[in-house]
Amino acid sequence: MKELCIEGNPIPWKRAGRRRIGADIITYDRQLKEKEQIRWKMRDDFREEPFRVPLKVEIYFFMPIPKAASRKQREQMIRGQISHMKRPDIDNMAKFVLDCMTGVIFNDDAQINELDLKKRYATSPRTKIVITPKDSNIVADLPEDDEMKEDKRYEEKKAERQAKSRKSNGRVQVGNFTHWLKEGPSGEVTPTSSSDSFIRS
Repeated sequence: MKELCIEGNPIPWKRAGRRRIGADIITYDRQLKEKEQIRWKMRDDFREEPFRVPLKVEIYFFMPIPKAASRKQREQMIRGQISHMKRPDIDNMAKFVLDCMTGVIFNDDAQINELDLKKRYATSPRTKIVITPKDSNIVADLPEDDEMKEDKRYEEKKAERQAKSRKSNGRVQVGNFTHWLKEGPSGEVTPTSSSDSFIRS
């Protein structure tokens, strides 16, 4: 189990911004700077290789108490008798945190198969993260899905075609003609130029 703490008000995720440059419209991350700052803090606290196993992640958002709250309300908020039911939404805050964790704590947020989120008032706003690996830091051999198998068959057929091309001594059948090719120094095969090429029927 690993615990991380991010001091300061929890930050909600924001949609990508859009900007027009000439006739083109580009999108950009409006929170890039904030995310990089959080990632540097995470790297300082987590000096290990990213997890590559299924994970349970718990995120606790400690929200600031409103300045307008009375003394009684403040005490009730600290004790948890008054819940936080205002924006930012808990799912948007979680998305921001998970984006920051990607590439630092884990390689892909698809590794998370259990996610627990909570938010409440506190005198010291912060975000507490608890990561629990479900197994040792070893990737299991997962069964291939249909798409992976199709890609694998495509690569195998491509390799077979390349091997047959090499065995044909530089000849490639195109329609009713056999074109002679020559191999470059780095292994690439290109048609001979018009000055030194010939075709045999």
